[in-house]
Amino acid sequence: MIAFEVYRNGRRLCVAGGKDLVVLTTHLTWSRPKPTSTRKPRKSKTVPRGEDLDLRVGGMVSLPDGGSDHPRWLSGPVEVGDEIIIKIIRARRADPYDDHSLYTPEKLEAQQRAYYERMKEKFEKKKQRRKKSPSDEDAV
Repeated sequence: MIAFEVYRNGRRLCVAGGKDLVVLTTHLTWSRPKPTSTRKPRKSKTVPRGEDLDLRVGGMVSLPDGGSDHPRWLSGPVEVGDEIIIKIIRARRADPYDDHSLYTPEKLEAQQRAYYERMKEKFEKKKQRRKKSPSDEDAV
């Protein structure tokens, strides 16, 4: 099977993979929150206050019932100057994952419904504001 062997500063962190995976992914992400964010900044010697630098290794397994399971081998901060190496290898087995998130069809539908309701409210408000705009009244 295809697997990712992930190193940080020469130290092997994990071998991620699995026969049942339909997705295997590695994300190295730098982010800075919006100025209005109330997110608590992490402490780092090399990353500016309020910014994040993270490494995540995970995947997805499609389940027969339509749900999915999302294993995570690694999720955590890295620092400026770190050397990250991701080797794509063939492996007979991978390391056990540290954590996972299970999404049942019901949970997925509930998330989709919540998203739909948020978007519906957002766009209905926009539509109502357009109807009440002064330029519309002038045209009548």
